[in-house]
Amino acid sequence: MVAGARGRAWLVEGLPLWLETRRHLQQGLARSVLTAHLPRARQRMNDEAERLAGVRRPLFDTAQRLVGDAVADYCVGSDPQATVAVAQAVEAVFWASLEVADGSESRLRISRRPIAKRATALNNALVELLTEVVRDRLAQRRKAEPADALDALIERGLPERFLVAALRLLMVTSHGPSGAVLSWCLLRLAERPDDAASIRAEAQADGGALPGEEWPHTAAVLKEVMRLHPPTLLMNRTCARPVEVAGYPLRAGDRVLFTPYLVHRDPRFWTDPESFTPSRWQRGRIPYTGKAYLPFGAGTRVCPGARLGPVQLAMALAAVIGRHELELPPTDSVAPARSTLLTPAGVDVLWS
Repeated sequence: MVAGARGRAWLVEGLPLWLETRRHLQQGLARSVLTAHLPRARQRMNDEAERLAGVRRPLFDTAQRLVGDAVADYCVGSDPQATVAVAQAVEAVFWASLEVADGSESRLRISRRPIAKRATALNNALVELLTEVVRDRLAQRRKAEPADALDALIERGLPERFLVAALRLLMVTSHGPSGAVLSWCLLRLAERPDDAASIRAEAQADGGALPGEEWPHTAAVLKEVMRLHPPTLLMNRTCARPVEVAGYPLRAGDRVLFTPYLVHRDPRFWTDPESFTPSRWQRGRIPYTGKAYLPFGAGTRVCPGARLGPVQLAMALAAVIGRHELELPPTDSVAPARSTLLTPAGVDVLWS
């Protein structure tokens, strides 16, 4: 939402807080919090899927809302009233930020930027709301066991600003990418009834296993969808020191842009890369060479939600596929939107 020298200076100034927040955020992604979150999220997703049944709606809009509500529940779900308000505020920030990122609004300092101004105002409102939620929770008596990510982070004795920053980071960054992945999953499963049946069977036979990690066929489908349709079209890294990459000399401070979309389809690293083949991931296989799979990034900058995302996506698939029949066009007929996120363009979904 910022640009130019002033904007870059603002980002650099906030970098230490961002890095420290990422480190603390990993503590909020504990299995114990996931276990407390699962029953609430499952009920929330089932109710929403039932409410949307029989209603034709834009696919990505529907998918991101379904997963976005679950992310809010994971973060502050032990307070249902706060969960609803936070989910709505996060969604508003997501759409406004996407409009800024994908828009052609001038970034000159002297130009009027109403879209960016609105996005900034919505972001400030979200931070104020999260600050209020955090202060209310800090004033309460500590729980014996953490019921959501905020509880887990409070247990670490973090100051208020870290708690607010961690919650905002987790919700805003996982909202859209998870919605994009779910959209492509539903498109693929609508034309693959055998895969849909396997996911349905795993969900119905759930004996306490962690969705997305311990449902093998569901996990394989999710990984294959994220291979062919990675949610983030472009990633970048900044060189810490001079280095040569593929014969190109790079200086310290140079930024390198790359796209997982092409890496995931490169025949140098994958067998039959253009085919949708979930079985390549089953039985613990690693179906690629090198470091050619990075839907969540890689290394020390890997997405903090890399563990949470598959769990919630599996529950979302169970809520939709496990109870409903899909009506969607063939995947090959759907073009990806030209956006910051790799989403299906102009597709409506109906399930009954």
